[in-house]
Amino acid sequence: MYNRKRYTPRTDEGKTPEQALTRLTELCSRSERCADDARRLMTRWKIEPEAQEEIVTLLQRERYIDHERYTRAFVEDKLRFSGWGAYKIKAALRAKHIDDASIDAALEEFGDCDEAHDRLAAILSDKLRRTDAEDSYRLKGKLLRFASSRGFGYEEAMRVREELVE
Repeated sequence: MYNRKRYTPRTDEGKTPEQALTRLTELCSRSERCADDARRLMTRWKIEPEAQEEIVTLLQRERYIDHERYTRAFVEDKLRFSGWGAYKIKAALRAKHIDDASIDAALEEFGDCDEAHDRLAAILSDKLRRTDAEDSYRLKGKLLRFASSRGFGYEEAMRVREELVE
């Protein structure tokens, strides 16, 4: 058996830039982060904007933060484990200020059409089992809205929905 440390809430208020850099290198070593994540943390820690930019530049130069690597990891995670579609992934990465070229390259790397089709079919068949609808028209609408909320395209969702409902 192993010893687990007890959870103690961390007080992240008022760090110095040196403490922020140390903490961010630890966090970035454990999991992928983007510059926007780092800036958000430093803002919460009340680090001045000029110091934030210096820290982000240093983290990028030392390759603790790498947007291409982060984008690939994010896309793979959301495709495989969260069941997100390409539109939702793009929107989430754009909100983190990742450039479109990196997003498109990562989606192309992991975006096998057969795999996306199978993933959407599995998600919609699960939703179909859990959904009550008065008629097939309402059922189809619910499935289409659900697929859209997961970030899948309209035509792809229509095609898979027709396969499942009929």
